[in-house]
Amino acid sequence: MVSEKPWTPVDVLRLLMAWLLALCAGQLIAGQFAPGGVFLTNEDRVAALVVQILSFHVMTLIIVGVLLFRRGISWSAAFGLGAPRLWLTLGIGAMIGMLVLPPAWALGQLSALGLEKIGFALKPQQAVQLVQGAASTGERALTALMAVGLAPVVEEVLFRGIIYPTVKQVGYPRLAVWGTAFFFAAIHATPAIFAPLFLLGALLTHLYERTGNLLAPIATHIVFNLVNFLWLTNPELVRRWFGASA
Repeated sequence: MVSEKPWTPVDVLRLLMAWLLALCAGQLIAGQFAPGGVFLTNEDRVAALVVQILSFHVMTLIIVGVLLFRRGISWSAAFGLGAPRLWLTLGIGAMIGMLVLPPAWALGQLSALGLEKIGFALKPQQAVQLVQGAASTGERALTALMAVGLAPVVEEVLFRGIIYPTVKQVGYPRLAVWGTAFFFAAIHATPAIFAPLFLLGALLTHLYERTGNLLAPIATHIVFNLVNFLWLTNPELVRRWFGASA
């Protein structure tokens, strides 16, 4: 079970405001590398990607670190990272990440078909566009770092580690679960994958609640993103993993 946290809703509101300011500043700076919305060179794309990583992922961890420092609590104590049976926790998280992929893919396909039938114009997620558009080794490495290494850690710290227990502690446990799941799905800004990400967000929260260790949902999230990344870059490998026909 997730333990009581020493920070307050006001602390979290300040954190979110700082996070949004950093995110907006990053988007404005990254936009300077794509005049007219088009990257003129691969170097511009890489530079914009670095800015996005710094403004979203790195700044989020810095802002959370400041909050924990001000409240006198370590990362380990704040998110249960020192809980016993670490390898079992990571293994359970990784296994759930593999098990959730097929139903998530199926639900995403159904959502896309439904949206297309009502005439909704679908666009790939921005992260998918970055992976598919990577034209150099450096850019592919950065997209892999962002999608597989940084995004799962940062998003779990923010949504499950900070926001979820805060809303729960003020007396709204159901809103804490479903509200953070909604927010988590919404920031990916892709209607076709909203439903699977919404359910994934609720599952990740449940996993954190059951284990009391944020490493469990982080492991699930990493595996989920890793397999999706490989599907975009090496689909044949993923087909072999899941025993699907070519």
